[in-house]
Amino acid sequence: MTEPALDAVTVTVTAGAEHTGAASSNEDESGSSAAAESDDLSTVPLIGTAEPKLSDNPDTPVAIVMQGKYNATGLGGTIPLLVRNNSDAVVHRIDVVGTATDEVGSIVGAGASQGFNPNTIAPGEVAIGYVYFSDESAKTASDYKLEVSANDGPDPWSVDLPVDQVNHTDDSVIGSVSNPTGDTVSGPISIAAMCFDEDGAIIGNIRGYAAKDDLSAGSSSPFSIDLYGDVCPTYLIGASGYQR
Repeated sequence: MTEPALDAVTVTVTAGAEHTGAASSNEDESGSSAAAESDDLSTVPLIGTAEPKLSDNPDTPVAIVMQGKYNATGLGGTIPLLVRNNSDAVVHRIDVVGTATDEVGSIVGAGASQGFNPNTIAPGEVAIGYVYFSDESAKTASDYKLEVSANDGPDPWSVDLPVDQVNHTDDSVIGSVSNPTGDTVSGPISIAAMCFDEDGAIIGNIRGYAAKDDLSAGSSSPFSIDLYGDVCPTYLIGASGYQR
């Protein structure tokens, strides 16, 4: 069984081996690793090999605990974020609004998050995502103000799914995602990952989709996320679909 690796703060994220990983996993005699069933299928923590050093912000119910550098994309730019649920209750659908200002306080860009994964986050768990700024001028900002909000309870529409296996190659992140629920999960089945360097600093976000459009109860699907020449030494990863 793998053990929690993020000991800088209390976080429900588990580091797995390079080819497999799970929030709690049981290894069979063949050496493969499968995700253990959770008592509450409404929350599915991220898995991965990264050990980011998160800031401690316990006084804010839902807080940004790690922030990457602004990444210009050619059509605006993004700021990668790692957010933690510090409250004592489940929350869902985290939203972050960003305001970019220059050195004299003038607004040079406005941004909003494009979804976080997992969608439903238990107390102490973290989620990965980013804020997208559509304004090219946002890259000239000297400060980015980010405001976080979340909704109470589990997400009524989205379904977080366990990533059962990950094989990180030089060119891509390949793996499989499964549906342990009793119902079909509709697609697209989104795979979201955050890449970190060897020191635990954020490099950026990558996204992809499962090969299957929908996942029937108990089924699984492979996925492959192209790195397009970028590096991803360590990562956190999760998956989600929609209730039919």
